[in-house]
Amino acid sequence: MRKKMLKNQFKTLMTGTALLAALIAVSVQAQDNSSSREIDAVWTQSDGIRPEIFYSHARSGIWSEPFMITDDYYDNMYPVIDQDSSGKKWLFWSAYDNQRMDIRYTTGKDGKWTDAETLETAMQLNTAPSVIIDKSDVVWLVWSANSDGAGDVFCATNKDGVWSSPILVNEVNTTPDVLPVIELNDENRPVVSWKGMSDGKIVDLISEWDGEGWSKAAIVTEDEARKEAGELASDMVELPDFMPASGLVFLRVY
Repeated sequence: MRKKMLKNQFKTLMTGTALLAALIAVSVQAQDNSSSREIDAVWTQSDGIRPEIFYSHARSGIWSEPFMITDDYYDNMYPVIDQDSSGKKWLFWSAYDNQRMDIRYTTGKDGKWTDAETLETAMQLNTAPSVIIDKSDVVWLVWSANSDGAGDVFCATNKDGVWSSPILVNEVNTTPDVLPVIELNDENRPVVSWKGMSDGKIVDLISEWDGEGWSKAAIVTEDEARKEAGELASDMVELPDFMPASGLVFLRVY
């Protein structure tokens, strides 16, 4: 009975991944007027056959024509993006094919994008990526993953082009930990917020990187979790007509 309940809870939280795209629409690294700053937008949209990832960039309120990043046999969803100090962009998304979901990614600069690659993990289902790049240009990636369990939050970093092995962010447990969001705090330390379970209820959790590992998860309010994640309402940025509803677009405002 408990195993069935956990599966149902996990299904409910994973269904919330679509809600995540609606709630986490804008990630901002400063506080001035977004209309005068650079913005990257990524979203999922059908090409008439399957869902693909699209990209556009705005400068001073002028949006570039949409560019289709993916063109493959995957169902591509839930994209996120950030850029390093050189202007190199890192774009990640979930790619589903034949009962497996992988994290795929590409990098781009000056309008040119590399061929997409798959992040190597031992898990069968990898979804809901979130990315942040710190001041040392280390790429921090978190996502939800599981093979046959309730679901966990994992983290991997890319430094100088080399990926670390994925490590667990949440503590080992038998309940779902999903929908992670990563941002930097004022000390340039990564902080992850996600949905988990406590006493049979869905709660918001956060953990901070202390230089050697992830701190013990702390329960916070939903507002506190959204503040840690640096979220703003998507209606603060006016989107062009070629994009879908704002809740389906991920924006990174620099």
